[in-house]
Amino acid sequence: MEIRRGERFTKLVVLEPDVGRDKRYCRLSRCLCDCGNVVIVAVSDLMRGHTKSCGCLKKEKARDNWKKMGALNGENNPRWKGGRRIHEKGYIRIYRPEHPHADCVGYVFEHRLIMEKKLGRLLRPKEVVHHIDGDKANNAEENLDLFADQGKHANYHKRLEQIAEET
Repeated sequence: MEIRRGERFTKLVVLEPDVGRDKRYCRLSRCLCDCGNVVIVAVSDLMRGHTKSCGCLKKEKARDNWKKMGALNGENNPRWKGGRRIHEKGYIRIYRPEHPHADCVGYVFEHRLIMEKKLGRLLRPKEVVHHIDGDKANNAEENLDLFADQGKHANYHKRLEQIAEET
């Protein structure tokens, strides 16, 4: 396994063929990556094709994959179902990636969107939208009520339970 100065391995060019050995007693070479970084790599990894760059190639591939996936977001995705999903707890979520309170994949709870439209403003993160009839999928404007925070919402439910027990 002899390598020479100037020899190319994918994006790496050998600067110094022998700069010592690593803890596995493998020979090491100093290489220049096409991106400008200088790295020390095991000669055996170069020869077998295990090391192809300083790490920039992996980053480039990841960036390209994200670009391809970006082209398949939303309506462009063949599995698109109209941007409406049912949350595991029964709430309906709507695809609105531009919304300031969208989750990491771009969805917002529909009941919050409807309440925002009714009020003419964005909801504060701590505000809680309550479904009057208890049906989490019934997002009719007249079925929604707003509480300032989770504590007030919880107190409302406790009061309902107390009334139910008294009757």
